[in-house]
Amino acid sequence: MIGMIHQLKQRAEWHVRRTLMGGVGIIFVMIGGGFGVAAVWIALVPLVGAMGAALIIGAVFFGIGLLILALNGGSGQPKVAAAPEPEARGTTAPKGMYRPTGQTPPLMEAFLLGVSVYLETRNRRR
Repeated sequence: MIGMIHQLKQRAEWHVRRTLMGGVGIIFVMIGGGFGVAAVWIALVPLVGAMGAALIIGAVFFGIGLLILALNGGSGQPKVAAAPEPEARGTTAPKGMYRPTGQTPPLMEAFLLGVSVYLETRNRRR
């Protein structure tokens, strides 16, 4: 039991570290992007003026945004396969065991099935 808790703590620490490093990475990417936009601005102002530089940079960001939205699809929620009919589940369970009906959440059904299997195997040992 203690080994499982230790392993769970290690996995949680790994996830926290990974999330924090990802957040720090995103911050640095944003700062770098800001400096990149400033550099493009400085390079464009002598060529096309301030208004032209603003229009070019705005058009580029607008185009990238439209491209990302188009690639995202916007098709709504992903398609999920239909669950099997409640009658098809649990038909081979021994008498007295819990039979999933599909009327309760799947996690609750899994818990109840596990408890009934435990009780069934405990009764067989006696």
